[in-house]
Amino acid sequence: KRWQEAMDDIQARKERMSKALADWEAYTQALARARTTLEAREHDLAAMQPLLLDVTAAESALESLLSQV
Repeated sequence: KRWQEAMDDIQARKERMSKALADWEAYTQALARARTTLEAREHDLAAMQPLLLDVTAAESALESLLSQV
């Protein structure tokens, strides 16, 4: 009987470890996807920076023109 209890305990631990490993792998994959998304957003923002500078320059020019009126 003791032998069976020990085997049951080992099996339960094995199942918990397998679940923990699967959870860890899912977490790792989610983290990799999040990192990829973040890198894409950083790339998008870098591409937008010249446009934002153009808008800022246009706003400054417009304010300058309006102040002369």
